[in-house]
Amino acid sequence: MKKVRKILVPYFGGKLPKKAEEEAFNRLEAGGELYLLHIFDEESTRSFRYMSGQRDESDLLKTAGESIKGLQEKEAEKYVEKVKSRAEKKNFNVSALYTSGDPAEETLKVADERSVQLIVVESRSRVMGAQ
Repeated sequence: MKKVRKILVPYFGGKLPKKAEEEAFNRLEAGGELYLLHIFDEESTRSFRYMSGQRDESDLLKTAGESIKGLQEKEAEKYVEKVKSRAEKKNFNVSALYTSGDPAEETLKVADERSVQLIVVESRSRVMGAQ
């Protein structure tokens, strides 16, 4: 298996990419860079807006969206710290990136900006990588 220097692991919502992280650790060369891209899940806010009949500019909707984003951010930060701790032992660098928007578009944009060699995406039961 060919080792690479830069890997991107995108994920969104509350599902942490533990299998993708493991695959990235197996594929990353010593001194390499692992980018964890947390894409904030705005779907829950859209669902809330639909169910409540609130408009985008509603204070209630803004407060709910900020609360949900805050919870996701805390979970993502805890996860990143755990990954960084493991990565130090293997001489990997870990960078946490946060964004919101369309997961596919944001993933491709960051992959291009950071010149990653491999994107590792976790699905329900499998891990997929694309070079």
